Amino acid sequence: MSARRGTAVLERGRGFSRDPSTFPTFTTARQHHSTDLRELNELNLARFDAKLEQRIAEVKADLRQEIAALRTELRMDMADLRTEMAKPPSRQVDVEGIGV
Repeated sequence: MSARRGTAVLERGRGFSRDPSTFPTFTTARQHHSTDLRELNELNLARFDAKLEQRIAEVKADLRQEIAALRTELRMDMADLRTEMAKPPSRQVDVEGIGV
């Protein structure tokens, strides 16, 4: 078998054709698959965005809750501190019984 004929057999066996009329079919199929892939990517991106928005909303709610708890705790601590500061100072007595 000649090299030229062997190449032709291999090309036919792999689905290759030198017939130019088949090229538009390949181009159309490639464009169709590209369109399908683009649509699939857009759907996946929309799903990802929705999940991301949901998780962001959950984190925001958790942070707001934590901040509210910290504010309450801080206000209570500040009130306790004001109460302590409003009390008159107690006199400390040293070992010998003399006021300091």
